[in-house]
Amino acid sequence: MNLACSGVAPQGKVEDWVQLVSKVEPIQERSRMENGMRALFQLFQKAPELGSLLDPSTVKADLLIASFDELRPQLMKALGAEADADRAEQGVMAAGIAMAGMILSKRYVLQITNVPYLSRGKQEETIAKYCKEHFPSSSGDLATVFLEKMLQSNTLGGISCCVTLQNWLFLGSYKKFREGLLSKSSWNFVAKLGAKAFQTPMWDFNVMLTIIQNKRPSNSHSFSGLDASTCQTAETKYIGLKFESVREMNQAEQMNNPDSRIAFEEVQTNTPLGDFAQCYQGLRTGDKDRFFRSFWEVNMGNGWDFIRTTNSTLLPIGGMSEVIFWEEGLGQLHQFASENRNKLHDMHESGNSAWGRRGVIINEQANLKASLFFGEKFDA
Repeated sequence: MNLACSGVAPQGKVEDWVQLVSKVEPIQERSRMENGMRALFQLFQKAPELGSLLDPSTVKADLLIASFDELRPQLMKALGAEADADRAEQGVMAAGIAMAGMILSKRYVLQITNVPYLSRGKQEETIAKYCKEHFPSSSGDLATVFLEKMLQSNTLGGISCCVTLQNWLFLGSYKKFREGLLSKSSWNFVAKLGAKAFQTPMWDFNVMLTIIQNKRPSNSHSFSGLDASTCQTAETKYIGLKFESVREMNQAEQMNNPDSRIAFEEVQTNTPLGDFAQCYQGLRTGDKDRFFRSFWEVNMGNGWDFIRTTNSTLLPIGGMSEVIFWEEGLGQLHQFASENRNKLHDMHESGNSAWGRRGVIINEQANLKASLFFGEKFDA
């Protein structure tokens, strides 16, 4: 079957891998094969961390290096002739990796997948660095990186159908990503599903279905969309996908929205709130069980400060039940954040530009509840 696992790294020494093509003739072609095997070995060293994010097309085949398409039949031939069990097992692995390289290096007319979800703050260092270097405009979440990777892997006119997070339609951090997609790709369909769209137990991600084509859009190109996010269960969302009204949006006009945000309804052209106010994300500690308590559980003043959280009521003031072990910003939390800077990126101080100022605090998702804000530290 035409299947391959992209998460397997080569084992042993590179010299052992080169030996698998040591009998190729003529000698000039053998040299190309050996160089191709070295490139294959180096490329897939990070396969356990990067998986199908690897891009074998970055290793260009030429007069000195063999391509993955050329390597695979030679590897299978070497495998069939190998009597030594250890070498045969190595050949099986090499052939599988060559197959993965061949599949990942091709271009496709249709790709359909449910991508993995992992925000940048939770990514392992190797993945985070790779995404930032190769996919800077979509690196906020692994799901969006995979969508961009799929679009890059399409033939001209190829289509990617994807289940992905909904937040990149409007978050400011994805502005360049949206602008690139709107100007270079033809959108065909967007279906907002919202939270609880999966039948299997998962976090309440706000997800959507997208169909995007690798084709530069005309000024008159329009795409269709529907919103089934108000349906409360996977079953009712399934019905909503069939019967909710479909709307038509001109793709070029989406670029006129603030930050090129994707909107199903007409966006008002009045002065935006961003001209009068600033918005900040709250702090994260990386270990809430250690640094957060309810105010009645501790002796206030011994390093504990109040921290605002989501207001659970509709009252004008609320969300003041929790405290954080702050120690004037110089204690255990400061040390913990310093030791984990590569992962937390100083998120324990996020939102500090709003500390000491007045405003409005509002939770990020689900049923939005707001209350007056008086300058306290606040969580995410």
